Amino acid sequence: MHHYFATRVQGLWKRTQTVRETGEPFGTEVIMEMAAAMLSKGEKVLLHAESVSSTTPPRYLMNEQQKALKAKAGGAVAPFLGESRLREAIAKRAKWFNGITVDPESEVLVTAGSMQAIYFAMPSPLKPR
Repeated sequence: MHHYFATRVQGLWKRTQTVRETGEPFGTEVIMEMAAAMLSKGEKVLLHAESVSSTTPPRYLMNEQQKALKAKAGGAVAPFLGESRLREAIAKRAKWFNGITVDPESEVLVTAGSMQAIYFAMPSPLKPR
């Protein structure tokens, strides 16, 4: 698992160098350009690449969210590693999409955001003492 992650980081570094040399945009830039093109044609676009939604959720969805929050009121906290069903789904996708087998109980971690993921992931390839 550590070698796989280190290879991915090296691949990202090479990709960053290529972007700098060729001026080719990163994937998120391409997605934003596609969204802008769709918006210019009058199509509706819901962006989830940002930390803040580009639109207000429907009222019924907000009501359901409030119900769920009230039902878990009183200190309910998500498991540290993330919900087990989500970790299992991620492991299945890794097998199907990347051809790698990972243990959802010990090799999959669901984080609250990218900075938390980087914080937990970097000790693997950097090997701190």
